[in-house]
Amino acid sequence: MPDYNKLEASLAKQIGAKLVKNSGRGQFSFGDMLLGDFMVDAKFAKKSFGLSESSWGKVCTDAAKAKLEPALIVVLGEEDVPKTRVALVSMDILLDYVRLRELEEAGEL
Repeated sequence: MPDYNKLEASLAKQIGAKLVKNSGRGQFSFGDMLLGDFMVDAKFAKKSFGLSESSWGKVCTDAAKAKLEPALIVVLGEEDVPKTRVALVSMDILLDYVRLRELEEAGEL
């Protein structure tokens, strides 16, 4: 069985995030890590991860309590092989990113 604390610590280091102390273990600790304006929940699976309305809702609720944006990072892959890492954010965040990139490319930033 994988050590999820080590996996989270490794992911946080790779992306420059700060781990949330006692994440998921208290009524005041939410998410697994903080990255900029995002509260990140991390999930690790060998082959697949199922997303449901309630699981995304929990990520959003936890982030809202901390006045942060929600993000879910899913890491897929067997042990000792390169992993696939996917970040899930709200549509608004994705559209903001696209607009900012367009402004940057137009030299307006």
